[in-house]
Amino acid sequence: MKYELLDKSGCPIYIIDIYAIDKSYVDFKVWEIDSWDSETNEPYEKEFVAGVHWKFDNCTHWRFYGMDYNPETDEEKDSYYHICGSFFMTRWMIMFAFVRKVMNEILGDITQDYHDSDKELDKMLLKDYTIRKVE
Repeated sequence: MKYELLDKSGCPIYIIDIYAIDKSYVDFKVWEIDSWDSETNEPYEKEFVAGVHWKFDNCTHWRFYGMDYNPETDEEKDSYYHICGSFFMTRWMIMFAFVRKVMNEILGDITQDYHDSDKELDKMLLKDYTIRKVE
């Protein structure tokens, strides 16, 4: 079973490829779509992002192996993250928003690809937090 996340134009940008479902967990792979057929919007090239074990209590086990990893041929690699429950899932999203906001402030005028929608999302995720610069 697969799920695709489509952008506004109907092109897939991520795929969840489910390979095991039990009463208490789901195992799947996440793929990022690099290119797709311009006529059918079917994925053409994809990159492996992570192998995930998601349990009933939102406790998750993520295995990020790097952009060059081929899950069909490469051996197990040590790149495991245990993100336990919805609280910590949200904390990771907050961490990415924090890092992105700070890096774009540091880079200033040379920043590219940090759109108003990105800034709004970061603002929403960081609304209850204060960013403090420590010298």
